[in-house]
Amino acid sequence: MLMLAHGVTPEKAFAMLARRSQQTNVKLRNLAGQFVKEVTAAGNAADVDDILATVHERVGPQNGQ
Repeated sequence: MLMLAHGVTPEKAFAMLARRSQQTNVKLRNLAGQFVKEVTAAGNAADVDDILATVHERVGPQNGQ
């Protein structure tokens, strides 16, 4: 989804998610899972950046912390 919206490589897309995970102290797998759900539901590539910026606010309780 990030690759499509931004025309980046898989490595760059992963780095974008990893950076957001570190900035918000949310596990990467949880952040990525919620991100995919929300972008899929939105159905609009224009919303990708907004979703990435705020997805950490909607991630449920994290296991293993």
